Amino acid sequence: MSTGGTLSNQGAVRGVVASVHREASGGFAAVLLLASMGEIPKGERITFSFSDWRGNILPRKGQVVQLESLTLFEKGWRALAAIPIQVVVDVPRTGGLL
Repeated sequence: MSTGGTLSNQGAVRGVVASVHREASGGFAAVLLLASMGEIPKGERITFSFSDWRGNILPRKGQVVQLESLTLFEKGWRALAAIPIQVVVDVPRTGGLL
């Protein structure tokens, strides 16, 4: 494990939510990386706080998320921002009714 620091985002850092922990203080989720990133190997556990979650609803187990600002703490890696991966569908408007 590294001596410390923050890894800035160089492209997408994606992982799968392995567990969600709801607590009175808010809670957190644990994510397993889908691919290695620098010194962090594929499958490494990274956590993020719900206060750093940018989704409209809480994350769910199995959900793919993008992690940003990975920072090493005494207990392991933590993402200081987490974003749900979503597909945006652009539906063309027609002037009439469907």
